[in-house]
Amino acid sequence: MVAESPGLAHLMTRLRAAAVLVLMGKRNIATKFELSQACGIAYGRLRELLEGVEPAVGERELEQLCRCLRCGPEAISGSGGRDYPPSSSTSSA
Repeated sequence: MVAESPGLAHLMTRLRAAAVLVLMGKRNIATKFELSQACGIAYGRLRELLEGVEPAVGERELEQLCRCLRCGPEAISGSGGRDYPPSSSTSSA
């Protein structure tokens, strides 16, 4: 039997908190609170993401972070895209 909705895992990606913090510095965003205000993500949720309490970020949250940090999803997601868990295939360009 195949379930219609396998859960949110197929829509989630792993956030690379260190990459977010680096981009915050480059964009002169000093605090997590400032980032949460700019992105429209609740401060508590953003803290969970950045502190690793909940490393899986939803598609909408990822888009909001990318818009604020002016980057693509591959810059801040551990999977290099939208898949979670990270895919096993690796390629070099």
